[in-house]
Amino acid sequence: NKLQQLSERLEIQGRVFFEGRVPPDLIPQYYLMADVSVDPVHATDAARGRCPLKLFESWAMHTPLITSDVGDRGLLAGTPPALHLVMPGDKEDLAKHIIAVLNNPDLAKSLVDEGQKRLPDYTWERLAQKFSSILMQLGHSI
Repeated sequence: NKLQQLSERLEIQGRVFFEGRVPPDLIPQYYLMADVSVDPVHATDAARGRCPLKLFESWAMHTPLITSDVGDRGLLAGTPPALHLVMPGDKEDLAKHIIAVLNNPDLAKSLVDEGQKRLPDYTWERLAQKFSSILMQLGHSI
């Protein structure tokens, strides 16, 4: 409710959607409608220990992503970056990065292009191959 009221005060309510929980089969359609995907997580143990699905969904759907610099997200961002990292809990930094991506189509395209380059490294098949290789190097049979 607070965000809906804020969108009205800012007179952007026609450009912001508050959908709540979305059925899984409709998620790709929402990514296709989005100009940017935002994952502003706090620096908690749970956030540091998980790899966000939103990252891979955003890359797969050609949607630029902004997320908090928590856990391995910086490693996943790579160089050049495939996503923008913001300071956890810093709403001004988050807003600055959202505005930067929305106002700079070349930046948004660069983030999407880099995400597309990284995506093949994170398929289940590729991850299983990497894991199998590591186990074999450690002397375990598969």
